[in-house]
Amino acid sequence: MKKETKIALAIVLVIVLILFAVFLYFKMTYLSHGEVKAEIAKEMNVKEEDLYFEKIELDLDSGLYEVDVYYDNQDYEFKLDGKKGDVVQTDYIPATDSPTPAPSVEGLGELTSEEAKQVALSDAQVTEDEVINLRVETDYDDHVLVYEIDFVSGETEYDYKIRASDGTILESDKDHRNH
Repeated sequence: MKKETKIALAIVLVIVLILFAVFLYFKMTYLSHGEVKAEIAKEMNVKEEDLYFEKIELDLDSGLYEVDVYYDNQDYEFKLDGKKGDVVQTDYIPATDSPTPAPSVEGLGELTSEEAKQVALSDAQVTEDEVINLRVETDYDDHVLVYEIDFVSGETEYDYKIRASDGTILESDKDHRNH
């Protein structure tokens, strides 16, 4: 065997060993897709087969799995710690077994989406009849539940982020729309 052939084989072998080591590292360090699915099902308190997973991607920069799930005619997004499986962010709010009355804005506890919407409309000084494209979504911002509210009134587009625990407006923005 020629010397060049032996060197080429040695280089290929080293590359294969490196790739195998990287594969083993990820296999042993990060959760598998099956484990991610099981964690999401456990978090949502539903059977795994009742969920449709649209996306399961590992973001190597953050070490988080980004997961899009479809369940009960709703889309949900989760971010899980890729090593431990802990949910670090979600827009899923689990249903409670015992219904509790909705708190008022002045009361203790979390605002309902309707109350958060009223906070935004009041701040914008518009009524619900004066707006179009009204969207109210929940999200977690640094582990704090917030309502993200967007709507258009006249030529102005409004965006709000309102803390669910007390109705504080964390962010607000209004942009003039050009047609």
